[in-house]
Amino acid sequence: MTISSNNQAPYGAIVLNTNQQDKNIEKDSKESGFNINDTFKSSINIIKQAMPFDGAYAKVSFRDKAGSGIVEMNLTEETFNKLKSKFTTDIQSTNSANNEYIASGSAESYLSGMYEVTKYLYNDINKDNIIDTEENKDSRLTLLGYDDTKQMPIYGKLKDYTTEDEFKKYYSDSYSIDYIFNDNIVKLDPDIDGTIQKKDAYSSLGEEYKKLTTIDDIKSPTDLIKLLSIFLPDEDTDDEKKKKKAKELGVDVNVLAQMAKDIKSFMDGSSPLVDLLSKLKSSVSG
Repeated sequence: MTISSNNQAPYGAIVLNTNQQDKNIEKDSKESGFNINDTFKSSINIIKQAMPFDGAYAKVSFRDKAGSGIVEMNLTEETFNKLKSKFTTDIQSTNSANNEYIASGSAESYLSGMYEVTKYLYNDINKDNIIDTEENKDSRLTLLGYDDTKQMPIYGKLKDYTTEDEFKKYYSDSYSIDYIFNDNIVKLDPDIDGTIQKKDAYSSLGEEYKKLTTIDDIKSPTDLIKLLSIFLPDEDTDDEKKKKKAKELGVDVNVLAQMAKDIKSFMDGSSPLVDLLSKLKSSVSG
């Protein structure tokens, strides 16, 4: 098993040796009179303030999917220009001197959707908008497979698929949610079409991992569940057979059992990521 990441996109992946075998925000955003002026600012509920990081260029505000308040997000110049080019008039300036903007319509729907995806992948346990090393352990950054039909990656929690030594080597840095949010748009959805393509899920992995495998090694959930079926909880398989299979695949038995569970969760739709990515795609495609 190899879990890797680089310092800018902390995603890892698990390698199996198989050689041996909603639109509520969008429809009313322009009609609601949603604009930021001094009076409005004093009355709205800002649930997340913009977090500084090197390279921050512009601040964009949008409502969260739940409608509980306003999210403020710092964007890099690259991310901002991509979004502005895609959504044009749905991103309007509110303070040109400070480079502050407000998103409405499809832009707001997309940004709020990507924010939900980011929060799901990165578990900000203490809600301080910073992901530290310990929180990375509970984040879903291990690429397990890719569903070509749904056009969705399958991720598992780092703590289930990596070791303490790998954490110390690859996950010692802390990141603000704003930095991660930008990184996800630039690397996971560079076309801003609401879809994480297989090539982009692969390219976001650490360089060390990409040296050991190819994009073709990222398997479909159907192939994976066939490969790992004996490790499912409802399968009454002899422990010796599991150990033999685990030895063939080069991965610990317990890790394979967790992987089978995560793949099954994705396939039966109980993984929240399926719904989140479906909504993200619809926010752009209409």
